[in-house]
Amino acid sequence: MAAKKELLILAEYSQNKIHPVVFELLNKGQKLAEKADLNLSVLLLLPKKIDFSELIAHGADKVYYMEDPVFANPDEFIYKENILSFLAKAQIEIVLTGATNFGRSLAPRIAAGLKTGLTADCTALDIDEAGNLIQIRPAFSENILAHIKSDSRPQMATIRYQEFKKGTADRSRQGEIIALETKIKDNPNLKDIKKHIVKADNNTIKLTPKEFELLAFLAQNQNQVFKRTQLLNKIWGFNNYSETRTVDEHVKRIRKKLKEAGLNTIPIETVWGVGYKFSRGVENNENE
Repeated sequence: MAAKKELLILAEYSQNKIHPVVFELLNKGQKLAEKADLNLSVLLLLPKKIDFSELIAHGADKVYYMEDPVFANPDEFIYKENILSFLAKAQIEIVLTGATNFGRSLAPRIAAGLKTGLTADCTALDIDEAGNLIQIRPAFSENILAHIKSDSRPQMATIRYQEFKKGTADRSRQGEIIALETKIKDNPNLKDIKKHIVKADNNTIKLTPKEFELLAFLAQNQNQVFKRTQLLNKIWGFNNYSETRTVDEHVKRIRKKLKEAGLNTIPIETVWGVGYKFSRGVENNENE
């Protein structure tokens, strides 16, 4: 008999805990998996093994996990490559993950790697009579709800936090816990940083020592927001925080050089009222 296919929840682990959206997805996932005749599984990538019993108590039939210190930092490339290595061998019919900041950044990369579709920011989910996932999300300024089905497999969706309720734990439930090997531990896009080389579209960019140090620090701490005062202290060693314009001027120059080198999107994002973070897919904006 062929092994039962699975509905997989990509679980986010940050700040030493599982994001609460995971338990909401488990509650909804149980109903979807039963309706589609699928096993309900969870995949966790984390720096140190934890007690997985809560995941099983809240509905997981299987918990797959990769344990490695590399997962202490939210690097989309490393997460994506390791998840794809698992999905290439697994029998996964549906993939769900929370529409968190990291989830919104990671999910499209996984979908592209799988050459499958993705419906983002769903507010409801269902299974039709043929076993297809119905992905429901607001459209047209949220005035209507679009019902979406995917022809490609696996079917993928991100779901907003607090759209579903967390279920009640059943401590009597039994499940499998399966350790996986971490396949990819380095991001080749960051290797040139160690050599003090910055490239964009194969063009080498000449930065001043402080520009390079600032860009490298942000790149090695992807998606983490840093206040201007924190960057002043880390890069310049300043304790006089009246000089925050120093950070702004360096960011402006870095963005200008990256744009001149042909980069279509700028990885340093302004977080208004706070500071800056390194992320991907930020449109060029010299005036930020």
